[in-house]
Amino acid sequence: MKVCTDSCLFGAYVPVGKNQEILDIGTGTGLLALMLAQKEPTNKITGVEIDSNAFEQATQNVNNSSFNRQIEIIHCDINEFAQSKVNKGKFDLIISNPPYFQNSLKSSFDNDNLAKHSTGLNFEQLAEVVKLLLNPKGAFFVVLPARESVVFREKIIPFGLYWIESIEIKNFTNTIPFRVIDSYMFTPKKSLVREEIVIYKQKSLYEENFINYLKEYYLDF
Repeated sequence: MKVCTDSCLFGAYVPVGKNQEILDIGTGTGLLALMLAQKEPTNKITGVEIDSNAFEQATQNVNNSSFNRQIEIIHCDINEFAQSKVNKGKFDLIISNPPYFQNSLKSSFDNDNLAKHSTGLNFEQLAEVVKLLLNPKGAFFVVLPARESVVFREKIIPFGLYWIESIEIKNFTNTIPFRVIDSYMFTPKKSLVREEIVIYKQKSLYEENFINYLKEYYLDF
């Protein structure tokens, strides 16, 4: 599973506090868990992954890092995990880079389907898990393609979560967003926060804002 620019930007963008319990739904290789651990040493992060190969790689990545005491990687279905955690404490922050190609043709490889499609986790299931596991004052952050983000906003409404913030990610200023970072909470805000992050000024030349987000993570910066 490759490391994608939008995943890195997602991990760099998500704000964290101190002494938080954080959940990464579909942790993949553990990238986001590791990025959040780097931000704050007092936080405990749980990464849940259903795919065996991804789980093994995430476990190896975490064990080989200097953040291994902060992160626990669990191999199971997130729905089962949620049921096992009911009445056992909530998470202050939940993040997810979920399966999103809901209407696309599926790959012949099962792990690709789990990573990219709604085969293993649909939007309603994701919303239900967040409802069960999020602290009443906590926040949920998710990154999706622009079209899927609109669909998810509609799906999450019945679960009592409010759309708080929307960050559009664009390759260039004059292009349409290819990913959107949205955040949700149980308590509504007076107004929706809208921002955008542009990656390139021109081909191979990064925008300063993009560099500022990722300079703590990218060796090239």
